[in-house]
Amino acid sequence: MKPKTSICIPVFNGESYIGTCLESCLSQSDTDFEVIVADDCSTDRTLEVVRGYCDGRIRVVRNRNNLGAIGNWNYAISLVCGKYVQLLCADDFLYPSCLEKKTRILEDRKFATVQLVSAKRDLVDDRGKRLFTIPGFGREEGMLSSKQVMRRTIRAGTNL
Repeated sequence: MKPKTSICIPVFNGESYIGTCLESCLSQSDTDFEVIVADDCSTDRTLEVVRGYCDGRIRVVRNRNNLGAIGNWNYAISLVCGKYVQLLCADDFLYPSCLEKKTRILEDRKFATVQLVSAKRDLVDDRGKRLFTIPGFGREEGMLSSKQVMRRTIRAGTNL
């Protein structure tokens, strides 16, 4: 059976953070997902850390050649089996109800035209201490047009 969500984690030399990232995936309240870890020829212990997890929802692929960041992101996405895709950097983590909240919106008929769900993000240091919160697409809740999303992303100069 296909998972509801595919969590794509492209990684290169992420030994220091990939364990925390994977733990956050495996701790989701919505458990209908797969995790795709696309290792881009890491030279550290990233692959060993990932392969240390014995969970059938985790699929690990190692690229034959280094594809670079964009190539690895695209490759990871090409492997999805789920209806929904959660992109996740190897040095990031998800709060436990993240997938549940996002898929609840995506599966609600009154939001049938929604293509992307975004939320505020916490920027944390390497010890997990929250430094500040990034509001995402704005402080208000609701639906935005693709034009509004693009305009806000460009103006912010960062990934919202």
